[in-house]
Amino acid sequence: MTSIKILTNLIQLTGQFGNDGFQPPTDAYTEGADTNPGLIKILATGISNVIGILTTLAGLFFILNFFLGAVGWITAGDDTGKAEKARTRIMNAVVGLVIVVASYGVIGLIGSMIGIDFINIGEILEKIHPGNLVDGLG
Repeated sequence: MTSIKILTNLIQLTGQFGNDGFQPPTDAYTEGADTNPGLIKILATGISNVIGILTTLAGLFFILNFFLGAVGWITAGDDTGKAEKARTRIMNAVVGLVIVVASYGVIGLIGSMIGIDFINIGEILEKIHPGNLVDGLG
């Protein structure tokens, strides 16, 4: 290739991107995109996070009490009082876990009976007030 042809190709290439050549985008987002999550989405995310944390804590509480009950049962030896106390602790842990897991099913069942999806709190909040409650939070 001759140097004139290379120069011609560079000029054509520069012409495609404007007089200043290729410029990186100045906006960090696509124009017209909704970058503000709004109060409804923040609230739905917060409620979802709280429910997730409480469920995780309930699971950890179950594991801890089940383990402590098992250790108490093993170390009880011939003492029926300690063995019964450990057995009660294990049963209480299992009942607590069953209540936590069953609550999701009961809430889902009640929601389907009355036509409201309580499990997906974000959709409920959107039905109450569609769109963003607050345009800018900062």
